[in-house]
Amino acid sequence: MTGSSNGPMPCITRNGLVEISRIELLSDPSKEWGNFSRMLRKYNLPQYRGWGDLPRSVLPAMPDAAMLQRVAGVAAFAQRKANEQLDALQMSAMINARGNQIAVDAITGDRHEYRRYY
Repeated sequence: MTGSSNGPMPCITRNGLVEISRIELLSDPSKEWGNFSRMLRKYNLPQYRGWGDLPRSVLPAMPDAAMLQRVAGVAAFAQRKANEQLDALQMSAMINARGNQIAVDAITGDRHEYRRYY
């Protein structure tokens, strides 16, 4: 998919970019102040040229507690989901290994007792 400039379109909408920027800004204002300052210097946008450097005081002095809690909740949820997926993959691998061994035993006629300790 291409945009009006015939270049590749980003994978995120404008609203998504604004929301991600807001989350990052409220979670770590000092870091984002540096990022915004570097961005303004790098792209040298005409409408901002006369402003000079971005003052630190335009952003919150401290991270927003509610946003930090939201970010921590999302991170905890993502960790739980990742652990669930890992557990499911491990179980699937054990079932597949057992099924493969049963198939080999059925073909060869040999009976072997395999014990795996996990």
